[in-house]
Amino acid sequence: MTYQPETYYQRNDTDWEVERAMNLLFPIPDNNAIRPVYHFEDGDTTYHKPRVIVIGDSYYKIWYDQGLQKNLFHPQSQFWYYGLELLPHREINGERASVMSLDVIDEMKQADLVIFLNAEINLPRLGFEVWDKIIF
Repeated sequence: MTYQPETYYQRNDTDWEVERAMNLLFPIPDNNAIRPVYHFEDGDTTYHKPRVIVIGDSYYKIWYDQGLQKNLFHPQSQFWYYGLELLPHREINGERASVMSLDVIDEMKQADLVIFLNAEINLPRLGFEVWDKIIF
C-alpha cells in the first residue's frame, strides 16, 4: 500500500464533526485541505490477509469507507458498526443480518483477529455491548 496526499479537497462531514467538538471561539475557515489517497497494488498474493472483525464507531468507519478493510484484510472480514450494523451487509435466511442476529462467539472463533477501535468519546462504551455476549 502506498499513499500520497491528494492536492486539495473540499471539507466533508467528518471534518465538520471534529471542528464542532473542538469548542472554538471562531469557526475554522472553509479552505481546501489535503487528504491522503491510498493506492493498493494487486498481484502480491504471498502474504496472508487476516480474517478480522473490527468492532468500532465512526472513527474506524472513515477507514472502512476509504477501502482499507477491503484491501488489507481477508474478504470475509467484518466491521460491526457500533456493535449493531454488520458491514459489509450480509443476509441470513433472506433477511439483512445485524450483529445481534449472529452467533457472536462462533464469528469470533472464525476470525484471526478481533479489534475494538473507538474514538475517545466512545471509550466508555468500548465493545458496544458485544462484551455481554462473549463474557460468561
